[in-house]
Amino acid sequence: MKHKRVITIALIISIIVALLLVSDYRQQIYQKSINISENRSFFIHHGDHLTHIFATMHSEHLLPPYHGIIPLHWYVALYAYLNQTSVKQIQAGEYLLEPNMKLYQFLNNAFGGQVMQRKFSIIEGYTMRQILEAMQAIPDINITTTDYREISRQLGLSQSSPEGWIFPDTYYYTADSDALSLFRQGHNKMQTILAQAWPARDQRIPLTSPYQALILAYIVEKETAKIAERPLVAGVFISRLIKKMRLQADPTVIYGLGSDFDGNLRASDLKAKQPYNSYIHKGLPPTPIAMPSLSSITAVMNPVLSDYLYFVAKGDGSHYFSKTYDEHRDAVKKYQLKQ
Repeated sequence: MKHKRVITIALIISIIVALLLVSDYRQQIYQKSINISENRSFFIHHGDHLTHIFATMHSEHLLPPYHGIIPLHWYVALYAYLNQTSVKQIQAGEYLLEPNMKLYQFLNNAFGGQVMQRKFSIIEGYTMRQILEAMQAIPDINITTTDYREISRQLGLSQSSPEGWIFPDTYYYTADSDALSLFRQGHNKMQTILAQAWPARDQRIPLTSPYQALILAYIVEKETAKIAERPLVAGVFISRLIKKMRLQADPTVIYGLGSDFDGNLRASDLKAKQPYNSYIHKGLPPTPIAMPSLSSITAVMNPVLSDYLYFVAKGDGSHYFSKTYDEHRDAVKKYQLKQ
């Protein structure tokens, strides 16, 4: 009789302890909230153990002081087991913490590797130099090389420069990502766009490869900011190529001058012997001079072909188009020289 009583008492105590543990488990895992008032990030580094992760969270006051019955990492191990995962599957990275986020929500992100995604935008018309400068201003993008030849080699390009091969768009990355991973995203997108646009091009254009289309596309991009004008501007350059005329595009000269360009294009610059000077060389420059937009690529692939061979800025963002040099000269006097 006494033996049964002991067993009964032991059973009751076990049930009470189990209920206390279950209650404490639910309190620590499902009810405890991250102690912040605004969004912030938290890093889990390679090799971090549960004890270190939660010690860090407590030291940074992200979690309130721990008063649980058993160590917190034991509860986390149980949570992982019950969710058919393992504490070893916690993935390194940067995680977003939000106000009122429960501990189990953070754990789900950490077990699932749902790291924070950051954004990097490549602006239409950016040169490779400008892209690298923008990346260098962001501490969580790892730039292993700024050498154009090496970047081209890593992207699998046959050209010595990656200029023009990165499509301008917004790309997502995680902290400490390599710059080359962003370049690959942009390059893959550019390849996709060219693969779609090149077969659908106007067969009358005298371009022999998608790369030549890239070269011309940025000249068009730089010559006019008005998207509606780009097919007409592209048509002028295409007509010049057909007639073996020089393109005479200021942006190519400026690109060739590089750091020597001080913002003022001089008559002497138009006579300078450099490979990108389209005033002295016929045909296209040797490489693209920046990253063209989709509208410029489309304009080059399907230009408005006409008798226009010249255009001049009117001062309001638009251009006046001329068929003859005499007409063009008069337009320059009217719109540029104000005569």
